[in-house]
Amino acid sequence: MAEAAWDLVLDSTKSGRPITSAYSDIREAPGYRFALADARTAIDTGRFHLLRAADAIDSAAHEGRILEAGERARLRGDTAVATLSFRNAVDLLLDIGGTRSFALSNPLQRVWRDIEVAGRHGLNNVLMNREEYALSLLGMDQAFPDYL
Repeated sequence: MAEAAWDLVLDSTKSGRPITSAYSDIREAPGYRFALADARTAIDTGRFHLLRAADAIDSAAHEGRILEAGERARLRGDTAVATLSFRNAVDLLLDIGGTRSFALSNPLQRVWRDIEVAGRHGLNNVLMNREEYALSLLGMDQAFPDYL
C-alpha cells in the first residue's frame, strides 16, 4: 500500500503542479522534496524489517525448527517498525498530495484508508508487538505467548 501511495504521489509530483502561489512547481519546494525523501526512506525501512523477519522465518523452516520466543518477539518488533514506517510514509505522501488526496475520486484516499485499517489489524498491532518485543529484551515472560 505504501508503494502504491508512492507511485501515485510521485506521478503527480513529477507533473510539476503548483502549490498555491508559493511555488509554481512542487518540485521546487524544498519541504516537499524532503518529505518525498523521508517517505521513500520510511518505505525502505519498513521493507528492510519485513524482509529480515521473512528471512528468519524461512531459515527456521529450512532448518525444520520452531522459532524460539525471543525470535518471535523480534519478529513482532520488526512488524511494529514496518507498520509504523509504512503508515508514516503514507502520511508524508498525503502531505505532498495535499487536500486533493482525500477526494473520493482519488485512489490515494483508498490507499490511506486501507493502510490505516491494516495497520491496526491484530497481527500488525503496533502497541502489542512493541510490548512483546520489549518484554523479550528485558528477559521477561511474554505477555501474549500464543500470539504469533
